[in-house]
Amino acid sequence: MILKRIFCATAIMLTGLVSAHAQTVTGKSEVFQEPLSEGWTKMIMLKNGNTFYFHYGSKKGIETYVWDKDRKLVNKVAIKSDNWQASKKRRVKINGLYEIGGEPVIFLEYYDGRTPVLYRLRLNPNDGSLLKEETVSKLQMAAHADFDVTFKMYGGVEVNNNGDGQDVIVEKDAESDNYGVISYYGNKKSGQHLRVQLFDGSHKLINSGSYTSPDPDFKKLNIIGATVEGNRVFIATYGALSAKGKNAHVFISCLRAGDTVLTTRQLDFTEDFKNTNSQMVYNHNSNSIVMLTNTLAEKKSKSNNYVSFLSYIDPENLALNGVHVVSNEYVNRYAHDKLNIEMNYAGLPQKVIVNSDNTLTVLQEDMSTQEVYSSRGGHVATYTFLGNIGVTEIGNDGKEKAGYALMKKQMYGGELNPLYMAGRDKGLWVNESYSSRYVDDNLFLSYEYIHTPTDSYVLFNDNPKNNKKSESKKKRKATTNTDYINTICYKLKDGTATRTYLFGEPEKKKKSRACYIETSYFDRKTNTYVTIESDENGSKYNSYVIWMHFD
Repeated sequence: MILKRIFCATAIMLTGLVSAHAQTVTGKSEVFQEPLSEGWTKMIMLKNGNTFYFHYGSKKGIETYVWDKDRKLVNKVAIKSDNWQASKKRRVKINGLYEIGGEPVIFLEYYDGRTPVLYRLRLNPNDGSLLKEETVSKLQMAAHADFDVTFKMYGGVEVNNNGDGQDVIVEKDAESDNYGVISYYGNKKSGQHLRVQLFDGSHKLINSGSYTSPDPDFKKLNIIGATVEGNRVFIATYGALSAKGKNAHVFISCLRAGDTVLTTRQLDFTEDFKNTNSQMVYNHNSNSIVMLTNTLAEKKSKSNNYVSFLSYIDPENLALNGVHVVSNEYVNRYAHDKLNIEMNYAGLPQKVIVNSDNTLTVLQEDMSTQEVYSSRGGHVATYTFLGNIGVTEIGNDGKEKAGYALMKKQMYGGELNPLYMAGRDKGLWVNESYSSRYVDDNLFLSYEYIHTPTDSYVLFNDNPKNNKKSESKKKRKATTNTDYINTICYKLKDGTATRTYLFGEPEKKKKSRACYIETSYFDRKTNTYVTIESDENGSKYNSYVIWMHFD
């Protein structure tokens, strides 16, 4: 979608607009035509009620817009620095966006030559101006001059950063403002390959410790997950004796306040795991660590066969209290019984959510990658097909208790890594080293899951040619661009998924009302969803910021 980039500087309040699924629009800005969507775009709502919209993708810097709690636009500012060059987009990575100490804080990684440096950008919570920029971590020089190379060498060990391209992991405690920073730095003689730092809400360093490789002969050591609780930082690593995963294991480690070395324990059931990634979350309701793990099983066909596990880990002694395979029992039952699909669901888990009632939700999505080459064999583009959705609900006993399968077909310009949905919520962004004709529409793709104390919802943008197809219709038209797409809303309740439009049914055939899925933000404490709605009517395009309450 090509838009003119002109911003109208006021906002208005709209209340009482209710849709069929008990979503209430509580605010809508006046028309603004947003910056070029390619690049990093993200929204966040602060505890003080202010809403921020960020865009980085050009030499202008990080364009920042701020609305107050009355949904009035109060400022627009571009954030730039003498430490990093905004024009050199391939050298910039976003490692996280969090509210810390009441301020929006952006963690930005920049390659100074071949040396990755992590900067902390603290912003004024009222007008978005830069309050302070500080260096948090400076890594050892990478062995490769090309900072887009996925695999790097640190201290003689090959690392691939969990596939998300981040050399530094930043994780914040969900219940406090403490956060951890995990950095690769490498020391071949000592075997220490990670530095772990713990900060409080005022950005004071509480503690710093080093991680020693569990085996001095490891040639592969990846950070595959991290979480923070209070004064403790937990990390999961994947180590192997060879790049192909010989004698591999997953290890759980912890840095506590006052320690200088991390305590590490091996997860015994993970022997010979291949190509492993994970997401760690701390369940404050049960005081336990939940880890979602995807690992490549033995190949029995030409396609990759992943097996997914949910592990429950005691944070006090790092002992494994239980492990369950994500079997998709109820997702398969829904697909078979309600969608008339004979084959079992084959989507890949992308995220695990801890709900307020101590239950878990595992979000899944079909994924496949296609490489496009020229007639001379040169690489032209990469596409990721994002297919059907699976939602699995898991009870307090760790067993699956409900599941839903939703039909979807989208084409993403570029390559997405496993667990990309978990990283999206943290604001992670790595510039694509290649482009495609569809990359400008990627922000509209994938899906959003919203859970409230009473109901659950799934949102995604769909091709209008699928509107009249039944839920069981297997052949669907792919969503490849933003022409006339509309945001679909499914309400998941008592084993049934009810479909409607998020913004209401379009009045005309060539009418589009779609939201920026990747950019959006959901505040779980107030059940408020804030997004950008793109409204297309023929050749006319308008965009708005929408605040919506989910019951």
